[in-house]
Amino acid sequence: MGLNERQIKAVGHVKEKGIISLSLFKTLVPEVSDKTLYRDLQRLVKRELFKKVGEKKGRKYKLL
Repeated sequence: MGLNERQIKAVGHVKEKGIISLSLFKTLVPEVSDKTLYRDLQRLVKRELFKKVGEKKGRKYKLL
């Protein structure tokens, strides 16, 4: 699928829990910047694996 380790963690979390947010993603990968994690989530949306739920602050992501 061509996903990096962080993206695989995010997908695994959403499969298990149903949803993820940027702040929750940060707890899974604390050594990575928010900006990088945000880009990872956006790439998962672009690949049509995740869909956005909500607006800007507090946005969550679910499996598509």
